[in-house]
Amino acid sequence: MRCIKQWLKVLVLLALLAAAGVACHRAKSVVVDPEHVKLEQKGATETLKATFLDPIGRPVRPNSPVTWRSSDENVATVVSGVVTAADTGVAQITVASGELAASMEVVVRVPGAIVITPPEVHIREREKTVLDVKLLDTAGNEIRHKKLDWHAEGGIDVSDMSGELSASKAGPASVTVRLGDLNATVPVVVTEGEKIVVKHWYKHFPPTPEEALHYFHTQTDFCSCNVTCPLVIAGSPICPSLIEEIKRPDRHLRSEEIETIGYLRCRDGLPALRTILENEREQEEFRSSALRAIWLMGGQPAESFLASLAKHPGPYRKAAQDLKKQSNKEYRKIEDEIMGCGPE
Repeated sequence: MRCIKQWLKVLVLLALLAAAGVACHRAKSVVVDPEHVKLEQKGATETLKATFLDPIGRPVRPNSPVTWRSSDENVATVVSGVVTAADTGVAQITVASGELAASMEVVVRVPGAIVITPPEVHIREREKTVLDVKLLDTAGNEIRHKKLDWHAEGGIDVSDMSGELSASKAGPASVTVRLGDLNATVPVVVTEGEKIVVKHWYKHFPPTPEEALHYFHTQTDFCSCNVTCPLVIAGSPICPSLIEEIKRPDRHLRSEEIETIGYLRCRDGLPALRTILENEREQEEFRSSALRAIWLMGGQPAESFLASLAKHPGPYRKAAQDLKKQSNKEYRKIEDEIMGCGPE
């Protein structure tokens, strides 16, 4: 009899331990990760993870089937923990299993419009202005720090960093800003700027190389657009004279003459420019001008020389690398500026 009682005690103890074990493995709470989600495009998704915990914080299986629910399906929907953006707004996503539940917040901002101010731009040649561009969500609130694509047509250039617009040629133009399927276009009307005129120093136009060199070295007020104006408007016939001029270190305005060889793309002057650049006894000013002239000159020989400078160690390696990254927009801007230096 005593044995039976002892066995009964053991069985009761085992039953109590089993019941306690089951209780310890039942879920007592649930957490959702992440706790906050921001979606910035219609159709964008985020997967949520629900973790059920027992009384001592260990992950366990849920006690009953898991359901997901959105407080506003016009803003975001949820299916099996996958949240999908629908429209601008805020929604609470709730996961539940029996009496256990947890929620997290979803903020949705769907781009709705691109607004450019002013709606139409009137600008003169060689002038600049800044466009104010705002990206708005479907609720009309501004979305900041979003990269937009800029495209300019006609005689203008536009910076996609600052929105600065610069005009180079008269005529109709436009600027378009895009983000995905959204776009906005502002028409631009470029009118002729005031002509900068060089007058009374040449007998015929274009001037002869002799006339141009004489005026270049004897006058200082001939043209406010570019000091090399008389040389440039003389055109390619002045190239041989300039090549001889830059060989003389004592020449007045020698740096300007060196760079003019680049503006005019006098490719016969490449050997003279290389001699200046590679001569360590030349002043730094002239060597830098020679490097810039080689870049402006273009063409296979000049580009090959510039590439070799950028590749091999030397005092002008960094400068050559920087020039190779630039486009010829600067050349075109210089060209546009000196177009106003002709006769009245």
